[in-house]
Amino acid sequence: MRAHAIDHIGIVGAKLDQLVRDFSRLGFTVAPRCELVAIGTDGSEKLLGQSNCHLIFDNAYVELTAVEGEISGHHLAAEIARYYGLHILVLLSESADDDRADLLRRGFEIGDVAGAGRDIRYPGKSGQARFRWFRVPHERAPEAFFCFVEHLNRGLVFDPTLNSHANGARSFHGVRICVEDPAASAARLADVIGAEPDWIDGEPVFRLPVGEVALQSRESLQNVFPGLDPLPAPWVAGFSVEIEDLAECRSFMSDAGVGYSDDGQRIWILPQETGGTLVEFVQSSHR
Repeated sequence: MRAHAIDHIGIVGAKLDQLVRDFSRLGFTVAPRCELVAIGTDGSEKLLGQSNCHLIFDNAYVELTAVEGEISGHHLAAEIARYYGLHILVLLSESADDDRADLLRRGFEIGDVAGAGRDIRYPGKSGQARFRWFRVPHERAPEAFFCFVEHLNRGLVFDPTLNSHANGARSFHGVRICVEDPAASAARLADVIGAEPDWIDGEPVFRLPVGEVALQSRESLQNVFPGLDPLPAPWVAGFSVEIEDLAECRSFMSDAGVGYSDDGQRIWILPQETGGTLVEFVQSSHR
C-alpha cells in the first residue's frame, strides 16, 4: 500500500455566504466563490448546484461548500441529512484510474471515475480547474465522505497570494474524527488511506505525506477539548492548521471578539463559532 496525502477537506453548510462570514471572522482569507460543474466524457458541462470557496494553505486547502440547488440526488444528500459541518476528506491521487483499479482488486465496489471542474478567478491565477474523482463507498468508510481526486491542473488552485491569513495560519495540519471504536475504524480505513496508523496515547493516528487523520472516542475528544459537545459518531469533528506565532493568533482572536480556548500549547474554536466545525491552531514545527 502507498500512503496518500490529503488533498483537501470540505465543510458543508446550508448557505455559502454564512460559511464565508464565519471563517473570515476567524482571520482566514477566503478565496473568491466558484461553481462546480460535472464534465462529461464528451466535454459537456452541467452545473451541480454546488458553490464553494477555499481556504488556501501551502500544502492543502479547506473547501467551504453549500448545495444551493436541488439536494435530493446530490452526492452530498446523505451527509447534509445528518448534519452541517465537516464531511469531506479527499486523498490526492496521481491516477484516479489506477487507484480505482487498486481498490477494486482489494474487494471495493467503486463507481466510475467522474470529471468535474470549476472556474477560478483568483488574484494571481485564473482558468478552469479540472479534476477526476471517485468516492469510496460509504459502507467501507462510514467515518467521512472519503474520495480520491486526480487534478489535471492542480497548480491553478494554489494561488500563493491567498495563503496570507490574518490569524497566522500557513499550513494544513490534520483532521479529527469522532468514532465509536477507534481500533475498528483504523483497521477499516487502513485499506482506504494506504497506511497503517501510529498509536498515540492508545489512539490511532494516520500520519500521511500531507496531513494526519486522528480517530478518537467521544470521551477522548471531550478530554482534549473541554466544552466540546460531540455529535453522534461518526462525526468529522474538526481540523487543525499550523500557525507561525500562537501569541499573535491569540491577539487576533481577542481583537476580533472570537471566543477561544487555550491550553498554552494550542488554541481552539468550538463548533458553535464556525458553522459546526472545531478549528484548532497549533504551533508550526518549522518555526
